[in-house]
Amino acid sequence: MNISYPKNYIVWDVETTGVDPIESFIIEISAIKVENFNVVETFDKLLNYDIEIPTGATDIHGITREEIEKKGESPSLVIEEFLDFITQDGITPTVTHNGTLFDLKFLDATIQDLAIDWKGLEHMALMSLDTAAIYKAKYVLSKKRFYWENNWEFQKRIINIRSAYSSFNLEHCCEKLGIEVPDQEHRALSDVLITNELYKHLIKEL
Repeated sequence: MNISYPKNYIVWDVETTGVDPIESFIIEISAIKVENFNVVETFDKLLNYDIEIPTGATDIHGITREEIEKKGESPSLVIEEFLDFITQDGITPTVTHNGTLFDLKFLDATIQDLAIDWKGLEHMALMSLDTAAIYKAKYVLSKKRFYWENNWEFQKRIINIRSAYSSFNLEHCCEKLGIEVPDQEHRALSDVLITNELYKHLIKEL
């Protein structure tokens, strides 16, 4: 069964202090709202948990404690504003890269940790599109969705299938498809913009 890929959606991404959503924190969250494949609105915030940023994390995204202290805002306020941003027009389809395994888990853990009353995560997950899974399904596994699967189930199945390819990171997928990736820091907003280009490229060929 074919999947319907929307032209109106939100792309989002997070940067964190580590890889474990239970022990680590979101310190940057960014998103763009896209209508008819055009970016119409941007969300870009740093979260200040008043903690040290591990050197290994800073090496990846370049975010330092000094930057967080200058520009960071209350984590609860930022997450609530982000949830408002993605739901102001109702639950809009969202696009991430590897969000099935990473971003959605961090968002879930953060909402619970901050005791934010929001019941939309399950619906959000069901409407989410993961460019890592789309890429892997088409170009590596040649797999399609079974008729009894919803999109979320299909993406989880694809992500969990082992393959000879060890990396499906954003830069790798873009390189394989000839999508130019600017030489810049690995930050949430820049990754969001690149993910949007990857998404548009992928769905043109589906």
